[in-house]
Amino acid sequence: MTQVAFVEPYYESVTGAQQSMLPLLTDSDEFDARLVVPSEGALADEARERGVAVDVVGLPDELDRSGDALLDTHPAALLDTATSVTGYQRNIVRYLRARDYDAVYCNSLKAVVLFGPAAKLLGIPVLWYVRIDTPISVLDTLAYHLADHVITISDGTKSRFDGLLTPDGKAETIYTGVDLDEFSPANAAAESGSDADDSEFPFADRDGPIIAEVATIQPRKGQHHLVDAVADAADSLGDYELVFAGEESDEAYKHGSDYGRKLRERVADRGIAERTTFLGWCDDVPALLGEIDLFVLPSYNEGLPRSILEAFARGVPVVATPAGGTRELVTHGENGLVVPKGSSDDLADAIALLGGDAELREEMGREARRTVVERFSQARYVENFERYLTEEVL
Repeated sequence: MTQVAFVEPYYESVTGAQQSMLPLLTDSDEFDARLVVPSEGALADEARERGVAVDVVGLPDELDRSGDALLDTHPAALLDTATSVTGYQRNIVRYLRARDYDAVYCNSLKAVVLFGPAAKLLGIPVLWYVRIDTPISVLDTLAYHLADHVITISDGTKSRFDGLLTPDGKAETIYTGVDLDEFSPANAAAESGSDADDSEFPFADRDGPIIAEVATIQPRKGQHHLVDAVADAADSLGDYELVFAGEESDEAYKHGSDYGRKLRERVADRGIAERTTFLGWCDDVPALLGEIDLFVLPSYNEGLPRSILEAFARGVPVVATPAGGTRELVTHGENGLVVPKGSSDDLADAIALLGGDAELREEMGREARRTVVERFSQARYVENFERYLTEEVL
């Protein structure tokens, strides 16, 4: 059977990019998948729980750093990284030879930088699944040429490669998907049938709309705009609650920026602290989505937001900005509303409209569920990847 190495250097958490990769390892009978990580951690634990084989190929300390630190494009930093990567290739070559892989799947730019050169040396096809539209200049060019096949999570994500894309069609979009049973409105209805006092969420007894964003707390997710918008729209929302579900990103501390603390201060300054909940990491996102009425994602950049797919699958309408492939999900006025990036005023208007109209939310929620069922199911995602691997790679 075809052997595929799935390389993911970010091993400490299981967030959107990792969650979207895991079904490719677990749901296909067309190839034998193995997860490759640089260290034990949350991702390896989760993969093993799902029955996935895991190999640890340890990184030297100078390469086991966060994305921003490793992918620093300053010439001196690039030289140090290049030197370390070159030395590391011997370990990767030995590993790939021992496993006799037919393809190496890279789930991030860092994975391509680390594993691409060795795979190319051995003649093993390199696939790069690009999950966000943020360009990283020089390293994007390097990774684009190292990868034999570039898969983008949305058409909008291809903007990352403006000036690099060639007529040969090297980049192809394969939409990710969600489990339609796990994120089901029927499950939400069953859960909401219990008493509010039994809910694990403290805001379940609100009479007004529950407005939520499920995302890592960091500037690019635009939580500060959501705070301002909800505060401005408060008079239209009645007995509402604003919910942030997600931990603060390590990158939020870059250059001393404490975004999470500043966000809480903003909530207090805008006078909505008593109506705002910071949940932190949420272990049961389907249950959370079953409690909310409106999902908001005012991001500056994205790929194909998994959080929107999950909200849609639960039948929850969305207000979002046109980041990455969001417009490929959200059809304005049908399953949600699209507002300009960085505009708290437009965001407030959209929240006031949907927050104050339960009938409109229900109508858009039905269309949201239909969108996922027809175009973004997990089964369709895996089938499309299998087809691509068979027809384009092997």
